[in-house]
Amino acid sequence: MLNLIKADALPAAPEAHRLMHEAMAFFDESTDRIVAPDRPGEVLDLAKALNRLVVSTRKQILDDAVAASPAPDHSNM
Repeated sequence: MLNLIKADALPAAPEAHRLMHEAMAFFDESTDRIVAPDRPGEVLDLAKALNRLVVSTRKQILDDAVAASPAPDHSNM
């Protein structure tokens, strides 16, 4: 999904872009700790934090996509 935003295939507001950059920066900063953790359980903690960032980004992206969609026309209902 993040690649689709980069390719401008999905609409995204500035907040989604900010969250996306935050998630990517966190992953970049955590790479060494993921590969060689300092303590037991550190990778799990990093994975949880990264997952929270990705989930919040995905939610914002979907919210942006829904907001950018035209309202359905159900005049007969």
